[in-house]
Amino acid sequence: MMKKIVLIAVLTLVLSGCQKKDVFTSIRDAVTRQLTLKCEYTDEDGQTTSTYIKGQMVRMVGAGSGTTKIEGLMRDNKFYLWSNENKQGMILEIAKLTEGGAKMGEKEIKSIDDVIGVLEEKKDKCKVASEGAGLFEVPTDIKFTSTEGFFGQ
Repeated sequence: MMKKIVLIAVLTLVLSGCQKKDVFTSIRDAVTRQLTLKCEYTDEDGQTTSTYIKGQMVRMVGAGSGTTKIEGLMRDNKFYLWSNENKQGMILEIAKLTEGGAKMGEKEIKSIDDVIGVLEEKKDKCKVASEGAGLFEVPTDIKFTSTEGFFGQ
């Protein structure tokens, strides 16, 4: 009887060490554990968006008007938006965004928690990604303009 208990205890310890480190139960769980996630989904307008999230940083790639791709990065309480086609972008202070300033679908985005809330609804479209840390860096080849004074900021 004692051998069975010891065997069960040893198996439990071995199996607990074999858990996959890239399994997440929720978007918040993945954020807390600093996993990089990629979520791909199609919005109500039929446009496909790829959203990457790691910790308190979010990177988005979506369609703008026509065939233009619009990219965005939320980090350090700022929202960077740009187009790689014309190498132009703007910087928004997230805390100063007013109504209608930034949206994911119908949800207004005023914090990383808003992004997490939207992605929780699309969790089945998210998977652990292997993209490097550079994905969450502000691009150096884009000319960013501050929008201080615009959009009610």
